Amino acid sequence: TLTQADVSSALSTLNQDNCTHVAALVAILGNHIKSSASSSSSSSSSSSSVSGAFILDTLVGLSGAVGLASIALQATHSEVRLIGEALRDALKAKKGSADASEAFTKGIAVFKRLINVLVDNKKDRVLVLTPLHPLVLEVCLDLGQLQAARDFLTRFTQVVKVDRALTGCSVVDHLVFWYLSGLSLIHI
Repeated sequence: TLTQADVSSALSTLNQDNCTHVAALVAILGNHIKSSASSSSSSSSSSSSVSGAFILDTLVGLSGAVGLASIALQATHSEVRLIGEALRDALKAKKGSADASEAFTKGIAVFKRLINVLVDNKKDRVLVLTPLHPLVLEVCLDLGQLQAARDFLTRFTQVVKVDRALTGCSVVDHLVFWYLSGLSLIHI
């Protein structure tokens, strides 16, 4: 079982500019998320187990790391999706807390960084849909951050292409993205 003490210890000695170090830590977190998801029905969670909020804080801490770019490029499509879902769940869990706004801002920055790297974006806007796009909109709508959803849609992304081979984006991701986009813009 992975504990927060294990991750904290790894973070204290981690060279954030070493892609291998960062990739290893995120792979460990990804494996923890997978095992937690598969054993959630019969889990006996301990208080020291890694929480979604702790994963969020760890990813936020790594968002500026050079190594994080390599993770999005090396991760499988399912790992990117799992990391995105864990980030989404951690942000939703912060709803109503004193630090919800700060966590939301940091979490959206991590989402944007992962999206940019995943599609190797060098432009002002992301043109390729990723599985992370609908997760961002889901978080924005769930937390009532409608202006953030609008900014995401009008300033960060301009989806004109779906590249399943590049991003692992499914038809469901595509449909959910456009549905949530519509809801976001209707509520503004």
